[in-house]
Amino acid sequence: MHARFRSRSSPSTVAYLNLGTSLIALGRCQEAASVLREGTKLDGAGLRDRGAHESARISALLQLGNLYADQGKLQRALAVYREALHTLPDRYPPQPVAEVLKSF
Repeated sequence: MHARFRSRSSPSTVAYLNLGTSLIALGRCQEAASVLREGTKLDGAGLRDRGAHESARISALLQLGNLYADQGKLQRALAVYREALHTLPDRYPPQPVAEVLKSF
């Protein structure tokens, strides 16, 4: 678990998404990739808003894919985008993920 969240008993995917996005903005891309990946692994147990967790998980995958694409790691980006598409909850609209995949 990322050092910034070790003291929390149940970190949320939203927190990992926000931290990963901030790290990208700071140019700390390797750390951002690690944080975003960790956030996608959380199961959301004990959270009140599972919908927010699922949405943040998909957003973290899309952000991670974008990061890889920006770095020229296109095969990695494509794999992450596909993972996002295959793990979409029923209520999540597939259009954002499908649009990204069309560009490949």
